[in-house]
Amino acid sequence: MQWKRPRRMVVIREQEREYKRRKKQPTLFELMGYSYQVIVTNIGDMSPEELWRFYNGRAAVA
Repeated sequence: MQWKRPRRMVVIREQEREYKRRKKQPTLFELMGYSYQVIVTNIGDMSPEELWRFYNGRAAVA
């Protein structure tokens, strides 16, 4: 697949207070104690934290 506009990937790693294996969606990898999210966007003028806040709650992420 080829996109017409450039895309940006932002990876978010959060330390979990208590490790629980969640099976809402399949994962590429699992590291105990951390959860990961990846955001793919064409928005280029926001910081990674601003993008996370903008997209947080809009997608089914586990």
